[in-house]
Amino acid sequence: MDYVKSKGQSGGQSGALKLLLCAGSGEVQENKENSAHTEGFRFHPTDRELIKYLIHYVINKPFSKLVPIVRKDLYTIEPWDIFKGKKDRTLYFFTELKKKKTGNTRYIRSVGEGSWKSQDKGKAVCSEKGSILGYKRSLRYQNPGLPLHDGQWLMKEYSICDDVKKHLRQRFHEYNKDNYVLCRVKRKRGKDDNPIVPKETIEVEELNDIIGSNDAAPWVVVVEDE
Repeated sequence: MDYVKSKGQSGGQSGALKLLLCAGSGEVQENKENSAHTEGFRFHPTDRELIKYLIHYVINKPFSKLVPIVRKDLYTIEPWDIFKGKKDRTLYFFTELKKKKTGNTRYIRSVGEGSWKSQDKGKAVCSEKGSILGYKRSLRYQNPGLPLHDGQWLMKEYSICDDVKKHLRQRFHEYNKDNYVLCRVKRKRGKDDNPIVPKETIEVEELNDIIGSNDAAPWVVVVEDE
């Protein structure tokens, strides 16, 4: 059995955690499922990190499969349909903004019977050295005809600034994603989100869902240094 130190810890630290592999492969293997959705782990990037993900995306630079950002046209689907079947309250997407008319600077914000309304003029997102990389904008879904959903869906839209786009066009001739943005969409807590009522017993099916399949990736057991 091999020991692998957890990232960022030195051997001299008392009580430092190590990973003990119980499989015979001798190496840590990635879980078959997306590890970003492993119990206890949350994808919680900073504004700067999200802009960097967007820059990597528009130049077709691959990033880790652990990053749960997918491409979706958010202006062809109602926000509640985006979250259908998902437990997450926050989801991340790359989406392309489409202009209302050729040469127009305004983008289509309507979706179905509602629309995403801007809440501010945008806030600059800077690099570690203070250079502006892009902007973060707040939007809210508005649909007075559907009180259940009106104002209950929030979006943070991240876009790359013009100066960075200019450099990307000069450096990457295949660059063709000028109007792409990264969106963080969140659903607010509603009246239907009732607190869980404790029960003394558990259903077998529920326990099976928690335990999962025996065909999962090799077990990783955490032990303490002596």
